[in-house]
Amino acid sequence: MEVAPTALTSPTTDEICSLLRIGVPRKYAAQSKGVAERTIMLWLQLGRQAEACADAGCADPHHGPSGGELTYLQFLQSVLRAEADAGALAVGYIAKAMPKD
Repeated sequence: MEVAPTALTSPTTDEICSLLRIGVPRKYAAQSKGVAERTIMLWLQLGRQAEACADAGCADPHHGPSGGELTYLQFLQSVLRAEADAGALAVGYIAKAMPKD
């Protein structure tokens, strides 16, 4: 799979993850930062491929753009952490409201 130059940077990842942490769906978090839904899905797919790769010396594109700020695996891990934070936040709100309802 050939991967085009990427806009995957630390600031873009941080901004997307900030939105994910408050519960914004991936599609809208990415689009609000100028990243197409198709692109974020590709980055996540490449991150999962890198996670499954057992070859320490692998130079396949799934590890990330050469000279890039982040790897696709780092992006995947950041997104998953942000979404877990959103889930914990939502459960906290529900738990806080339970005694009243």
